[in-house]
Amino acid sequence: MLSTLWMISVWKAGILYCPVNHLYEGALLVHQLSDTNPDLIVVDPALVSTLSAVVDDLPRRIPVSVHGSTTDTFPEMIDHDWFLTGGSRPKAEIGPDDLANIVYTSGTTGRSKGVLQSHLWMNQFTWSSRVITSSDDIVYNDLPMYHVAGAFHNVAKALWMGGTVWLWNKFSPSAFWSRIEESGATTAVLLDVMAGWLWNAPGKPSDTENSLNKVYMQPVSLNHHEFASRFSIEFLLAGFGQTEAGNPLMTVIDELHELRGVPTTHRRGLSREEIRARAAEYGLSIVTPEEVKGKAFMGNPTFFVDVEVQDAEGHPVSHGTPGELAVRQRASHVLFEGYYNNPQATEKAHLDGWFRTGDAAMVDADTGYFYFVDRLRDRIRVRGENVSTFHVEEVIQGHPDVELCAIFPYSDGDSDDEIVAVIQAREGATLGEDTLRCYLDENLPKFMRPQHIVLDTDIPRTPTNKIKKYELRKRFEASRPVAPLPDTSPAERA
Repeated sequence: MLSTLWMISVWKAGILYCPVNHLYEGALLVHQLSDTNPDLIVVDPALVSTLSAVVDDLPRRIPVSVHGSTTDTFPEMIDHDWFLTGGSRPKAEIGPDDLANIVYTSGTTGRSKGVLQSHLWMNQFTWSSRVITSSDDIVYNDLPMYHVAGAFHNVAKALWMGGTVWLWNKFSPSAFWSRIEESGATTAVLLDVMAGWLWNAPGKPSDTENSLNKVYMQPVSLNHHEFASRFSIEFLLAGFGQTEAGNPLMTVIDELHELRGVPTTHRRGLSREEIRARAAEYGLSIVTPEEVKGKAFMGNPTFFVDVEVQDAEGHPVSHGTPGELAVRQRASHVLFEGYYNNPQATEKAHLDGWFRTGDAAMVDADTGYFYFVDRLRDRIRVRGENVSTFHVEEVIQGHPDVELCAIFPYSDGDSDDEIVAVIQAREGATLGEDTLRCYLDENLPKFMRPQHIVLDTDIPRTPTNKIKKYELRKRFEASRPVAPLPDTSPAERA
């Protein structure tokens, strides 16, 4: 709630909202605060000690206000009560193209960068879901307010629509459905493993008795239709979301169509017929589950942007061929304005007016729909074949004893890429390399099987829960194995 109140307040005052991950400490925290160099830091009382530990490492003394407290902990303090009683309300004139936020990337491939976003960027980012949402909807949010999906897709959207939003501090698989029941929520966002955790929970007769009728799932899972059917979710939103590009791709999957959906006693918001009509009216693609060919379906571009899959020189590739996802705005300010204090990174991310997302994608040759392939830096080339780390990770994480997996390439510069798999076992499970290799022999073609398997007890992750592959690469390269394991199965080696 604290972050939400301050976010709204700084926007009304014409100030930039710059959220900081509450898990940051030490060098990570110093980097973001030094890079932003803000005029004011507002801190929750529970995080005072974290900020105190780094305040002397900042380039200057920055005024601090401890929310709801008059503590005199920092050299430059502003009494929180002053914001409630001091002075008159600011009368800021704010235009749609004015800057609204500096939101930092997760730092999965290196040091995080501050992304400059305008109010128009937020309009573009929330537009697709607003099309099929009304003021009668109730938005569920358990995502952090330093995350664009939590702060903008959920909270800002609800404010924009004049609707209601319920807030929780974090996602809980065990508490999710009781929260939906308590709030009567009609729409939510499920990212990464969240849908998987809900799916893996034991089934109950009451699974269909809930109020959710619209869920944004990213990425779309292979069993999306079974998931929607089990929980009576009528519509799934599929797309591509990014701190820089917003939501340039978005399509609605009409999962249940004529099948039974949300019970009438639980239903709020637009009817199914109204949702279909609104999508058609505003040019938002709507498809049946049968039209979705596999995982990571992203659908079609929105009218704000042009989207292409390009080669390294910026030329569009043919349908069915992987390349880099590139986005070009059709109107000013609907994409990010650049990286804060980092013009070199901004220039590097653009080519001939196109923003290069750093993600590999493919346009399906039959349908013309976009599909996510991989993070571009994580593409691997083996014996003339392109290997997607995304797909190899998906297979390995299908093993019942695997908790987490990271795939990346390794090369000494004189040969093909070798595939490295760093694997963390589930708590209490015992994983052996030969067991894993037998599993991979059965589930992956030979060219996609890792040459190197590293068993790790604690794979490093960013505070936004993304794997730090660059750290894993450094660890692996430092170990410099003499040679990969033979390119044979355990049975062949025996």
